[in-house]
Amino acid sequence: MSFKKRMRQNLVSLALILSVVVALWMPAEANASSQPEQIKFVFSEWKPVFYLDQNKRMRGVYAEILTELFEKKLGMEIRYEMLPWKRCQHYIQTGDADITIMFPTEERLQYAAKSASPLYQFSLNIFTYKNHPKLEEIKKVTSPQDIKLLNLVPVTNLGNGWHKNNIDNHGIKTHYLAEDIQLFEYLARKRADIVIDLLVPSLHYIKEQELEDAIEVTDVRFGPLEMHLMLSKKSRFLNRLPEIDEAFEQLKSEGAMDSIIQRYESLDGNSD
Repeated sequence: MSFKKRMRQNLVSLALILSVVVALWMPAEANASSQPEQIKFVFSEWKPVFYLDQNKRMRGVYAEILTELFEKKLGMEIRYEMLPWKRCQHYIQTGDADITIMFPTEERLQYAAKSASPLYQFSLNIFTYKNHPKLEEIKKVTSPQDIKLLNLVPVTNLGNGWHKNNIDNHGIKTHYLAEDIQLFEYLARKRADIVIDLLVPSLHYIKEQELEDAIEVTDVRFGPLEMHLMLSKKSRFLNRLPEIDEAFEQLKSEGAMDSIIQRYESLDGNSD
C-alpha cells in the first residue's frame, strides 16, 4: 500500500473518530448550558422567617420570597447552606457564599452590596395580655414617652439591643429574660405589661405556645427594621444586582410580595 493511500485512510479514520467525539460532546455541552445558574445562599434558622421543615425543605417568609425572585423571575437555582450566623457573615465576606439577608450596617457594606429596596421590613409591634386595664391607652401609644407616662413595664430578651437603645434609654424599667420564646408566656401570666418585638416571629411563638386567647396584638408599631439582600462583593453575580433589583420591583408591582407577607403577619396565617 502506497504512502498516500495509507495517509488517506488515516485521515478518514481520524475524521470518524472526531465526528464520534463531537457527537458525544455536543449533547452533554448543550445539556450543561441549559442548567440554571446556582447562587449560594447562607442562613441561620429563624422560625418562621427561614428554616428547614421535617423533610429538609426550605420554609418561611424569606424562602417564599427568594423562590419567587430567583427561581421564578430570574431562572436561577438557589443552593442553601444553614450555618451559625457569624459564619454566614464570614462566608459573604470571603466570597464562599454569594448572598444572604441582613441589616446593612456600615461594617457589612464594606464587603457586601445591598439591594436597592429592603427585601422585608420587620415592624416591632406592641403586645399585651388580654383585658389589660390600660388596653385602650396602650393602643394609642406613639412613642417611648407614652410608655413611660403610662407606667408600663415591658419584658424582652437579654440580646435585644434595639430595646436597650430605644426604650431603656428613656428611663423605662424593663424585665429581661434569657430567650424570646419565654416572653409571651411571661406576659400571659401578667408579670409584665407589654412586649415590643418583631411581628412575624412573635406571632409564631404565640401560636406555638397556644397563647392566642391570652395575648392581644396591637397595631402600635415601632421601626421598621429594613432587611436587605446582601450580595458578596466577591460574588460572580455582583454585576447582576441591578437585574435582581428590577425583578424584585416587578414582584412588588404584581402583588406577589403582599400575598406572601399577609399570611405571615396574621395569627390566622400559615406561618408554621
